[in-house]
Amino acid sequence: MAITKNNSKRVSLNSDACSITYCMQYIGGKWKPILLDRISKGLNRFGILIKNVEGINRQMLSKQLKELERDELLVRKVYSEIPPRVEYELTAKGQSLLPLVQAMNRWGYKQQNGGLEMEEPILEEPVATEPVKKPAVKAKPKTKAKPKASAPADSAQQSLFG
Repeated sequence: MAITKNNSKRVSLNSDACSITYCMQYIGGKWKPILLDRISKGLNRFGILIKNVEGINRQMLSKQLKELERDELLVRKVYSEIPPRVEYELTAKGQSLLPLVQAMNRWGYKQQNGGLEMEEPILEEPVATEPVKKPAVKAKPKTKAKPKASAPADSAQQSLFG
């Protein structure tokens, strides 16, 4: 086993290694195939991914994205804007894995649906791609409250105090 520059354990694979093991080194685990699928469908920002990958937490998402980037399956694009924006995009190497991910999708669909084949690839609807902006509501200008006018005093009170 080799240690990479970021101290993560990595299996050293030679040319005699099992090809399935080699593939699993890149997409093994619960989240990587799902992330590759979602990013290929345009869900390419951290906040969008966290909303669209059920069960993943922020720490795990960050870790998996870093590993996919390290393995050159993703490219991370940082835009110098305020607020900062980061998007992920599949590399050619990442896109080459899509037939495998799609085969997993078809197999899962068939198992979930009693052996029925997919007629066409399922494109899942994203939960939310961009935050919904609420229309700006203008605050009403504050005005000083006018003092209430006192009721006219009757003539008896005026004579006593006047």
